Amino acid sequence: MNAAGTHLLSLINEVLDLSKIEAGKLELNPELVDLARLIDEVIGTAGQLAEKNQNRLVVEAQEHLGPLNADSMRDLRQRVMISRAKLGGA
Repeated sequence: MNAAGTHLLSLINEVLDLSKIEAGKLELNPELVDLARLIDEVIGTAGQLAEKNQNRLVVEAQEHLGPLNADSMRDLRQRVMISRAKLGGA
């Protein structure tokens, strides 16, 4: 239940961010992001969507990934939303 609520809040924030992008008012806050953890989160969410739509999610990554300098709350999550849409789940 908690995960579903967090997911819904994330979707709402994504919609708000998209409106900020369209208005040219989105500010990015770059920070170091644990890339391996982010990939695990994406697998957890997108993997379920892939299975639901009878797709298969395959992730190939190096074993020891370093940090990534990006806006973890916006830029990367928007890319995840695009991936979700491609899987047919968003």
